[in-house]
Amino acid sequence: MDLQELSRKQKRLHDWSQFLKDDAEENSLRIQMAELLKRYRNILARCWEEEFISENQKKTIEDLERQLEQTMNDLRLAAS
Repeated sequence: MDLQELSRKQKRLHDWSQFLKDDAEENSLRIQMAELLKRYRNILARCWEEEFISENQKKTIEDLERQLEQTMNDLRLAAS
């Protein structure tokens, strides 16, 4: 993963944050998503500071993205 890919991940962070702010109802899933976003934001910030993405960080980012997608889908289902 290079820094250009990291830029795309920053965009995803923004999109998920907007969803949480605008569309997610207040419940335990929303709290869970907020915590996941905080972890995702922090790891992206560390990668930017280091200008390097380790394999461990890459795996963590991918895992957090999977969890965020699932939580967002769960929030959408809960709202319908």
